[in-house]
Amino acid sequence: MACDLCQLRRRTFFHQLSDEELSFVRSMKREQTTLAPDADILHTGETGKLFTLFAGWAYRYRDFPDGSRQILDFLLPGDLVGLQAAILPKTQYGVKALTAVSLCALDTDMLDRMPERLPDLTRVLLRSLMQDQRRTDGQLAFLGRRTAAQRMGYLLLELFDRLQRVGMTSDSWCQFPPQRRHLADALGLSGAHVNRSMADLRDSGLATLGNNVLVLLDRKRLEAFAGYSAVDEGNRVIL
Repeated sequence: MACDLCQLRRRTFFHQLSDEELSFVRSMKREQTTLAPDADILHTGETGKLFTLFAGWAYRYRDFPDGSRQILDFLLPGDLVGLQAAILPKTQYGVKALTAVSLCALDTDMLDRMPERLPDLTRVLLRSLMQDQRRTDGQLAFLGRRTAAQRMGYLLLELFDRLQRVGMTSDSWCQFPPQRRHLADALGLSGAHVNRSMADLRDSGLATLGNNVLVLLDRKRLEAFAGYSAVDEGNRVIL
């Protein structure tokens, strides 16, 4: 798909590129590819790869010697995949497709030219990265200081808001493909704790999750229960 025809770029959540910026981003594009669920996008330690996720869900993760896994973040349409792999000597994480995904492969050498040629776009990109860092800080806080049900409520609200910004929600519900094992690995919980937490949220009239559909039954009460506050991120850049 041509960059200027991409419907995702036209959403107000994303920084609207000038003609010069669009031309630069278009020159970064190498190819577009699709992958099946559970396919590897990046391997741990891999370098020199950068993608924009245009459709589907993916996740960043780390594996541990004992066979356990920590999901570091869920990736949604518009997110960059592999920026660490494009800049640092090697990645400390892997990336897998959670659903079928559509990815745009980008020329990483073009990143070095961006600050000089397009300083405004570089600032927007840096702001996007700082927003991601702030969100990660919030995740660390709720993982360490919340009950299992509160952790679950926080994660559901955060993902719902991210999906809403890219037009993937309808009123108080959305398609929600992560399975119990994904939620367990993201929250540091066992499968049994995930089930119990969702039962608690359902029985309290806060949220339900089933058949790959998330429904927020009472958002205000869920926000208060989980200690969640929505953050206005402003415009993000999509390459």
